Amino acid sequence: MAEKQKLRTALFIDFDNIFIQLQKQDEDLAERFGTHPGEWLEWLETQMPWSHIDPDLVGRNILVRRCYLNPRSFHWMRPYFIRAAFEVIDCPPLTAGGKTSADIHMVMDMLEFLEHRTRFDEFIIFSGDADFTPVLLKLRKHDRRTAVLAVGTASPAYTSASDYLIDQDHFCADALWEEYRADTRTLPPSAPAKPAAAPPSPAPLPAPAAPAAKAEPPAESASEAAAASAEPAAEPELALPPPTPEQRALLDQFSEFVRGFVRTSETPVSMATIASELKRKFEDELRGSEWLGYGSFKGLLAQLTLGEIQLVFEMPGYLYDPAHHDKPASRIGFTERHPDIAPLAKKIHQLTDTPYLLPEQYTKVMEAIAGEINANGYHLTSVSKAVRDRCKEMRIPLGRQQVNFILRGIAFAGHRFGEDAAEDPRQLAAVFTENVVALCGSAQFDLSDEDRDLVRRWIG
Repeated sequence: MAEKQKLRTALFIDFDNIFIQLQKQDEDLAERFGTHPGEWLEWLETQMPWSHIDPDLVGRNILVRRCYLNPRSFHWMRPYFIRAAFEVIDCPPLTAGGKTSADIHMVMDMLEFLEHRTRFDEFIIFSGDADFTPVLLKLRKHDRRTAVLAVGTASPAYTSASDYLIDQDHFCADALWEEYRADTRTLPPSAPAKPAAAPPSPAPLPAPAAPAAKAEPPAESASEAAAASAEPAAEPELALPPPTPEQRALLDQFSEFVRGFVRTSETPVSMATIASELKRKFEDELRGSEWLGYGSFKGLLAQLTLGEIQLVFEMPGYLYDPAHHDKPASRIGFTERHPDIAPLAKKIHQLTDTPYLLPEQYTKVMEAIAGEINANGYHLTSVSKAVRDRCKEMRIPLGRQQVNFILRGIAFAGHRFGEDAAEDPRQLAAVFTENVVALCGSAQFDLSDEDRDLVRRWIG
C-alpha cells in the first residue's frame, strides 16, 4: 500500500506587516504571534484545510520556513523563530521613512524556489501587501498552489490571485490564542478563494459556499433554503456525486444532532452556534475535511434532512422550529425605516462587508463596545465575545466575526482602545465611519459629500 503523502510547502513571513497589523487590533495577539511561532506553525501543518488541493493528502510538510524582519525594531523576536526552525532574514530599513527590503527579498526567494530540485506544491505568504500580486500570478502559471494570510484590509486583486485565503479570525482563534479556541468556535472556517484554472484534484464532494442572502427569502426547509441560495457551480451541468454510505451515515447523524439542538433551544439558534456545536460534537469526523467536502457549513447544511426546521438567512443566519420559536427578527424594515440610507448602506455592505445594521442598532453596538471596555478593559478576544453576547440579548443580528470587523475598523482608523479615561460611543462611531469611508475608497467606490453625510447618519 502506497504511503499517504503530505503537501510540500514553502512558507514566507513578512513579519513587520503581520505583527504591526495584529498590534493595531490587540497587542496580546501580536505578541503571541511573535513569541509562539511553533504553535501556529503546527496549526498550518495539521489543521489548515488542504482538501481543496488534494483530498488524499494527510497534511502539510512545511519544508521552507523563512521569516523576514526588521532587526532594528524586532530583533528580540528572532530567537523564537530560530527555535521554531525558521530561517530569519534581516531586512533593515533602507530609507529615512523606515522602508525595508522585505518584499523584494521575499519575491526573489519565491522565484528561486520555483527552480529548486524539490518541487514545492504550495507557497504560503503571510502579508497583506498587494505588491505580491504579480508573484502570485507567476506561481499560478507554474501550476503551484498559493495561500495568503492578510491581517486587516487587503486588496481584492491580491486575495483573488491566491488559491486560498486564510481567514484572519480563524487564524487568531485556532492558531494563536489557546484560551480563545474554547469559546470562538462560532468563527467560520477559512474560505478558499477562487481556485486556480486547473487544480490537481477536486474535493470528493465539491459544493460552493453559499453566501448570506441580501434580502430575506420566504421561510422554507433548511435544506431547500440552503440549496436554493447556493452559488452556481463552475460547471452546473455536473451534478454532485451521491455521498458514500459512510458519508450518508455521518450526514444522518449530523441531521439528528441539529434537529435536536434547535428543538431544545429556548430561542432560535444562529448558524454560527450550530456550526460551532457540530464541530465540537464531531471534531474527529470533520477535522481537515472542509465540512465533509462541501466547502462550508451552508454547503453541508444543504445536504441535511431537517424536517420542519426552518432557516432564515438574515446575518448571521438562524435555524428555528416554528412549533417552539417565533420567527427571528430580521432587517427587512431597513428600507421602510430609512429609505434614504438603505440603498447606500446595502451597496457599502456588498462592497466592503461592513455589517448591514440599522442606524439604531449601530448606536447600541457602539454603546456595548464602550461599556465593555470601560468596565473590563480592552482585549480583542474578550471584548468581541462580550459584545456578541450582548447583541444576541438585544436581538441584533451581529456575529462575532462582524464584531471583530468593527473593532478592527476602529483600530485601523487610528483609535487606541483603553487609552482614554473612558470610551465614548459617539467617538467610536465617528472613527468607524472614517474607516468605512476609507474602505469604500479602497473598493474604488467614490463617495460624494452627500454620500458621506448618509454614512455618518447610518453609523455615527
